[in-house]
Amino acid sequence: MINFWDIIKSLVPIIVVLGILYGVLKYVKKYYNPVKGINVSNFQVKVLATHAIMPRKYVSILKIKDKIFIVGIADNSISLLKEMDVEEADIDNSGSIVEKNSFVDLLRKNLSLK
Repeated sequence: MINFWDIIKSLVPIIVVLGILYGVLKYVKKYYNPVKGINVSNFQVKVLATHAIMPRKYVSILKIKDKIFIVGIADNSISLLKEMDVEEADIDNSGSIVEKNSFVDLLRKNLSLK
């Protein structure tokens, strides 16, 4: 017949093992950094635009911190087409494209009016 102490004797090792696993999980979450030297929470990557050129071939504009990357994406590769600063690309901090000229200025320029 099963005794109360037999149940306690079988539960104690299970509780100890679960406690050790919980402690290891907390330690790994606190001290393990998957990418050495880079704080992943501050690493900002933003996809500003993607345009399909052909089936399974795209051109994308990526913003990574204060740089803009224009990349070509195919089935088996990603190629860097151009790299530029945010100031060159006319892009503000929110990631939207800033239009410097108004419609009237563009119309005058295209109609050769001053």
